Amino acid sequence: SDSKGGTTSESTLNYVISKKGTPKPVYSKYYEYLGGKDVMPVGTFSGPQYFQLNDDTFKLIKESGVGFFTSTIDGTADKTNAKKFLALSDKYEIGVFLTLTSLGGERMASTMTSQKIEKVLSDFVDYESFMGFELKDEPNIEMAKEINKTIKAFKASKYSDYEMYYNALPNYATPTQLSGTGEGMAYEDYVRAFIENMEADYFSYDYYPFGKFGAIDQGYFENMSIVRNICQEYEIPFWTFIQCGADFGYGFK
Repeated sequence: SDSKGGTTSESTLNYVISKKGTPKPVYSKYYEYLGGKDVMPVGTFSGPQYFQLNDDTFKLIKESGVGFFTSTIDGTADKTNAKKFLALSDKYEIGVFLTLTSLGGERMASTMTSQKIEKVLSDFVDYESFMGFELKDEPNIEMAKEINKTIKAFKASKYSDYEMYYNALPNYATPTQLSGTGEGMAYEDYVRAFIENMEADYFSYDYYPFGKFGAIDQGYFENMSIVRNICQEYEIPFWTFIQCGADFGYGFK
């Protein structure tokens, strides 16, 4: 950030200053659970895999400062493991967005009616750590249009005060990866279309900036600037990733 409270966009060392926005209150069922006004929540993508569901794993994660899991790896409909995941999360006070398919639901299907969502979630809402469910990671806009049907059904259900997690593509995705069609689209158009189709209360995206030599890709800051400016237009917060583990075969962590 600059001395005036704005943010910078880095592209070939040319900096652009954006104006600081006015915060807009956003209701969250889990605001206090995650620490309230004194805590900036830190989440992970994703949570432990089901063979890691033990006290040692969750104790280590809690001690590292993680406040919530944005996803559960396993995509199978295994309610027993999902409940074990939540029981351990309750014990260590870590919030959870369970992946919808692991609850017996379908991420992008129009068959996910309000009644089906209520039936799926009813097995999990009694766990204090259950924050909601993860819909889809890195959808293109054609996928987002389909996902919107599930979003509408969820918001019409009796569990609509729970939350959904969804995560968008970064700006190094190709134009056709962004659109999901042969025509392609610009990244700025993708961000706006994602927010509108997902009826988003926030915008989350990933960016993995570490390359072969450990340098931070300058596009990391450019992407953040683009997202911040568009989120100001829609008056919603944005969430970004900090790469801290995966090396993607480059031997760098």
